[in-house]
Amino acid sequence: MSQDVTATPKRLSYTHDAMIDLILQEPTVTHAELAEIFGYTAGWVQRVCSSDAFQSRLADRKAQLIDPQITRSLNERLRGVTIKALDIIDEKLSSQDAGAQMALEALGIATASMSRGSKVKA
Repeated sequence: MSQDVTATPKRLSYTHDAMIDLILQEPTVTHAELAEIFGYTAGWVQRVCSSDAFQSRLADRKAQLIDPQITRSLNERLRGVTIKALDIIDEKLSSQDAGAQMALEALGIATASMSRGSKVKA
């Protein structure tokens, strides 16, 4: 396969998309590893990965996978559930009602969910 060692891609191919998928799946992959996997030189991979077209496609794919609005909305909702559960617990603890147990369970679920995702700042 002949390679133009000075050119950067103007349009991306399925190989470029596969490289992007691998980078997103394994962010620590090196240019040398990508070169070995895809059968190119490390220099060529470095130039391709540095190109505007590649960086733009990579950013688009990241945005598709990690939408900050969705993450923010979910965190806000989890924070709201946590606050509501704490309010119910405060009310129910003095009455020894069965609702206190449900509120404790909701609090446990919400805080576990928050700890698995990005940290929510109070």
